[in-house]
Amino acid sequence: MISLKESLRDAVEEAQLKLGYRREAMRLYYPLSSLCALTGTQTDAEGMEAVLRRFAEEEQSLFGEIAVSRQGDRFCLTVPPEGAQRIHEQADAQGFLAQLLAAVSRPGAQLADALAVFSRFSDGVVVRAMRGEEFDTLVYFARGEPNAYRYCFKQEPCHLIYHRFTPEDYESFGFEDEEIAP
Repeated sequence: MISLKESLRDAVEEAQLKLGYRREAMRLYYPLSSLCALTGTQTDAEGMEAVLRRFAEEEQSLFGEIAVSRQGDRFCLTVPPEGAQRIHEQADAQGFLAQLLAAVSRPGAQLADALAVFSRFSDGVVVRAMRGEEFDTLVYFARGEPNAYRYCFKQEPCHLIYHRFTPEDYESFGFEDEEIAP
């Protein structure tokens, strides 16, 4: 299971890798259902506010003073500039995510480019065909190392796009996938 701390840190790192690092506040949005899965709690929106206040206090050494706001069942966690800077300083510039983004951001990138990165980090990579129009291929690490996210890829004419989901969010969206024959 991916924790809220891991998800928040990874989302900030991913944004910094995609957009470049700037010492500024970062706002990340989560629906209540995702936060329940990430925190291992089942609660309503008011209860989640209390959970998030405790989380912000406990994780202040990494993130700084996280501001929590919500509109209905949608929450915004704002990581202050000093938290974004700490995450940037701790990021692995040669890690999986950095290499994946470098591979998929090249003009003409293909799924094979992304799969090569996955294979460098694990011999247990799962690749499944997805049904529907939004994505073509699901890829993830069978043993959850180096991470447990589900990566959904779509091959466009001139580039490759992806979206990363927690396993719980992937399941909740009802995507359909099937094994690709070896």
